[in-house]
Amino acid sequence: ADKIQAVPAAATKAEKKYRYQELDHIYTRLASRLNGYLNGYNLFEEVRNKGFQLNDPEEYQRASEARKEIWGLSYTEMGQELERIKQEILAMFEQNRMDVKGEGRVKTTASLHEKVHSRRRPEIKAFEKITDMIGVRVIDEDIDGALGLIYSWLNHQDISFVSETKDKWQKGY
Repeated sequence: ADKIQAVPAAATKAEKKYRYQELDHIYTRLASRLNGYLNGYNLFEEVRNKGFQLNDPEEYQRASEARKEIWGLSYTEMGQELERIKQEILAMFEQNRMDVKGEGRVKTTASLHEKVHSRRRPEIKAFEKITDMIGVRVIDEDIDGALGLIYSWLNHQDISFVSETKDKWQKGY
């Protein structure tokens, strides 16, 4: 993000766009490769999100405000809620003597904007249509046992959810 912050205020729109594209095409890719060494910290999303914020502050603000207005939580508050949910779920698995791996993520402001404005997802034209603001992944060999516990937990919560079971050979899971 220093690449964009270092652009002089008098820079043309084309110069700013060039710097943003450089950040997006080079530095976010490097950050993505480093993620594997950062123990859950997502440098890729942070660099991408910061680049979007600096490149298009008005759209960044609009997406941030939409998040707060529609879902009632800021990005930081969603991160706190995700951690609470993960801890509760992992504790439930531990109580049932299941050794699972749990991961989660909050959709960044840049990802929100991209999902609404991208041609890849033509069915999503408004922030209100986004259903995956917070995602939790539970990885375990005993799929049926894990799903049973998750469904039981979800039935006691006020959380809408989509269940997607991956074939164990897809993406290494």
